[in-house]
Amino acid sequence: MYVAVGSAQHSHAADDPFTVGERFELLAAALGEADLRDVHLFPLPDLHRHGAWVQHVEGLVPPFDVVVTNNPLTRRLFGAAGYRIDEGPLWHRDECSGREIRRRWRQGEDPSPLLTPAVRRILARIQGPERARSFGPERAHGRS
Repeated sequence: MYVAVGSAQHSHAADDPFTVGERFELLAAALGEADLRDVHLFPLPDLHRHGAWVQHVEGLVPPFDVVVTNNPLTRRLFGAAGYRIDEGPLWHRDECSGREIRRRWRQGEDPSPLLTPAVRRILARIQGPERARSFGPERAHGRS
């Protein structure tokens, strides 16, 4: 399985406080705790050109047949390019999102119940809560 980590060029910002390397570390820890093996992570920088997006992804990730996404634009673009589209299951999406975790940190609330133990340890080591609180509010169109 391949997992593309989007907005790879962004870090140290309100809606992207972590580097792509830190995001890889967090994802690898969560995947390990879920006993998911043989998952390959790829950095995926934004392109901001919808007409070239599919080709951009194809050039950065090994060949694939299925795109798992809940993003309407991604579904439309990859579906139009002939890919099979599956919607991934969303688990408590209102609570379990990067945006919600960062909001809780900024408001002094504890998001620990939403995080796995390994992810909490990494975030403590890299001072994730402090970093997230150090930025201003997120943009209205911020990513999670």
